[in-house]
Amino acid sequence: MLGLLNVEVVDKWFEASQATGVPFAFGIFDKRSLLPFEQLSDAVESETGERVAQDDLERLATVGWFPLLEREGAPGERGSPLYVPTRIGLLTKLRRDGYADSEIAAFASYEEAIIDGALTQDDLAYQDDDLDTLIADTEATIFSLQHGFVQDSSGRVHEQGERLSQAEKHLAFFKRLKRDGIPPQTAPKIAKHAFRVRASNDMLRVMLLEQDRNKVRAGYSPWVMCAETWSGEGFTASDINWNMTLKVTLANFENDPAPPIRVPGFLLRGERIVSTRTFRPGEYDRAWKEHDLDGYLLAWSSLKGERRCLNCVEPLPPDAPARKRFCGEKCRNAMKQRRFRKENPEAVERARKQYYESIEIPDGGDE
Repeated sequence: MLGLLNVEVVDKWFEASQATGVPFAFGIFDKRSLLPFEQLSDAVESETGERVAQDDLERLATVGWFPLLEREGAPGERGSPLYVPTRIGLLTKLRRDGYADSEIAAFASYEEAIIDGALTQDDLAYQDDDLDTLIADTEATIFSLQHGFVQDSSGRVHEQGERLSQAEKHLAFFKRLKRDGIPPQTAPKIAKHAFRVRASNDMLRVMLLEQDRNKVRAGYSPWVMCAETWSGEGFTASDINWNMTLKVTLANFENDPAPPIRVPGFLLRGERIVSTRTFRPGEYDRAWKEHDLDGYLLAWSSLKGERRCLNCVEPLPPDAPARKRFCGEKCRNAMKQRRFRKENPEAVERARKQYYESIEIPDGGDE
């Protein structure tokens, strides 16, 4: 991860903090470093351009938009983590775009769970001690090298072996210093390296959080499980796994029998699929197929113990035989024809050509 940093810039921050005696802290997700509640409204506007009144912030904290915590060492004073202003800005826009309060609260809860359960645990936990920081980071590097997938040449295997050996030596060195103490001549190097790791970790935390937020900005619920791509143009998704998506969604909405799921242009709630924008002719069908909404309906029925026709996706009667897969002969034949056309495009084209050549156009037929 250090490779993603501008190390020269980070080192200048470190040197400035050493020269001034003012520590440069990385704590965007550290719940010990809180923004005073009185400053939150201004921070939201400064960071996102959204203006939210202070009284409204009190109510939004109550309904679960963000945590409002007591500040360490300041009894009775409240504050919020430093990632909260950007979240409030995003959620304000989502509410303006028609998201329901329950949906917004679920997204906030989901993001909070990711922060508490992944972005501030293990090697990404905030450590005050430099050696503890370096030991956790090096152990994570070793784990990654031991369990990484080597894709191609023997040169890459050799390189990975060298990196693993080097990381193991570093770990042993850090643990020895932890046990015996840091010599004065070594202390500046340890402090600088730990500073780099803390900067790298906060960059990684922000990147991981922004991936989910960009997914939401692109029109997807964060719990949509799919093949994901991030680029300079934003987030794109493909191959939605509807079975897994529904399981994750239901876990986030324990008390909602038909929890909301969003994909661009659609809001899904149980058997109901509602378009959230106006489609041009032909766009609706393309968008439906792109997001495999028939697959969604089938997955929903399966999860709820229902069965649906594999062609028209309408529910099958509860007393239908176990082997029944279509609602009738029409759908069965339609599925056969669609499969044949897909697997035999040349034969279909020949049949179409023969059909049109066989049509006799009477005189005046083109008038």
